[in-house]
Amino acid sequence: MITHASDFPPLSTLLARLTPRIVDSLSAVRHLAIEAVWLSFQLTFLHKGQATQNGGEEDMIGDGGDDTTLFNLQQFKAIHLGFDGKLEPSKGREAIIEISKQIECHLPQSQLQTYISALFKMLNDKQNNVSTAVALLLSIVLKDRGRLLNSEAEIIISTILEHLPLVHSITQTYADLLNALTYFSDEQLNIVVEILLKQPLPYSPEIIDSWKSLSKNSYQFSGACDQILDSLNCLSAAVENGSGGSGDKAYLSHYEIVDLSGGVIVKLVKPLICSNFAALTQLLNGVEDDEELKKRIPQILYTIFHNLSSVIDSQYPSANPMPPLSSISPSSPGNTSSSTTTSTTSTSDGTSSMIKKKRDPFVITAELKRISPSPAALIAESLKTLLQRIKAENVIEAMNGERAWTQLIQSDSYISAIGVACRSLCDYYPGYMRSLMLLSMGNVQSPCNYLRISSAAILSALITRCPGGENNGQFDETILDKVVEELKHFVKDKHLLVRKTKPHYFRML
Repeated sequence: MITHASDFPPLSTLLARLTPRIVDSLSAVRHLAIEAVWLSFQLTFLHKGQATQNGGEEDMIGDGGDDTTLFNLQQFKAIHLGFDGKLEPSKGREAIIEISKQIECHLPQSQLQTYISALFKMLNDKQNNVSTAVALLLSIVLKDRGRLLNSEAEIIISTILEHLPLVHSITQTYADLLNALTYFSDEQLNIVVEILLKQPLPYSPEIIDSWKSLSKNSYQFSGACDQILDSLNCLSAAVENGSGGSGDKAYLSHYEIVDLSGGVIVKLVKPLICSNFAALTQLLNGVEDDEELKKRIPQILYTIFHNLSSVIDSQYPSANPMPPLSSISPSSPGNTSSSTTTSTTSTSDGTSSMIKKKRDPFVITAELKRISPSPAALIAESLKTLLQRIKAENVIEAMNGERAWTQLIQSDSYISAIGVACRSLCDYYPGYMRSLMLLSMGNVQSPCNYLRISSAAILSALITRCPGGENNGQFDETILDKVVEELKHFVKDKHLLVRKTKPHYFRML
């Protein structure tokens, strides 16, 4: 006898296991599944001191205020399951969407984690239509309740990424699982970007598709792009690291200096720099909102040239463990006991949930070193992708003609290559270059040597052009005065490479 109102603990597991079976290939299974789902809801109402009759008239047992309206079982069968044989995919999706509305109404928040965990276990079902139904249910629940899953966000995202390769061959399941990630990104974008940045390079096809799914949405593209550009700003990184204002500390976020003994010292790029530029390349490849991209072109160019100056003579590290990824599923295929650890957590409804954590992954891999000779080449690829995206073929041809792409990744000629790129861009896109020049001003007192180098290189290259406003490309004497004043300070800079970029361009002027 039920003496007080309470939740029905098995509801989440029953719904996750039974709801996908509504689209089973066997008609008898479909009918039994929908009846079991209906009875699960009825048991939930009984535990709360409520009941419904035939999904219609209500018979209130207790004094609860929850909505006890339930779908009519016979009517549902007649509309969605009223025929034998294999269920059509479109009919199956309609049935799952209809049931998901009931789940959203009656599934307690305290059982949401268990529900999602059980759905992930069903993704590998042998029937493609069942796994597709699971992916659809995941996309719906993450869209409706994603904002309430802050503490579980990292585990959910990591588990989605783990399952994408497993369902890649099932087109509709793969698409719905990507949609689940996209919907979740609407509420947890920062965490999604952080997890994607921890994936090994070069990216797998599934990770590339994940980045592209973000880039197609203007809100997600702008948020992800801004997050990446901000993390590539050495000064903001220095503040986060507590570095203060020292010139040496400000740019150490880009690389580490390693003494190999015997007088051999090498600069090893930070893995985060590589992952950010690889991600930026994928976002630029897939972005569809031209206006959001145009707003950020000057900042992207500014970031590319700055980071190129920082890592031009650095190398890839041999090993770089990142923070661990996690998986909701305790039985993810392909995991071995030597590379995973298992822990038990308790959900708010008192049930236990197994969480398996993978061994720390490595962002820099041997394959990346094979296809990309240096970190500078990875950054140069982002520049080329940007030019291709804005259809700047003339700029690409001009750089090809002067061998600027080769010079761009060489420590003794990259400043000249930056000049070629800036002048070519100014000939065809003067509005962007004016904004770039304005961004490059005011860095005379910057604690980062490489920010001063890149700013000096940009301003020196454009001193004879100084494009005006409104994208007209006409020479602007006002901005020329500012550039000359800026370069006068750079001539006295303590860094030799900053000082060496000036005389040639003053002579040209």
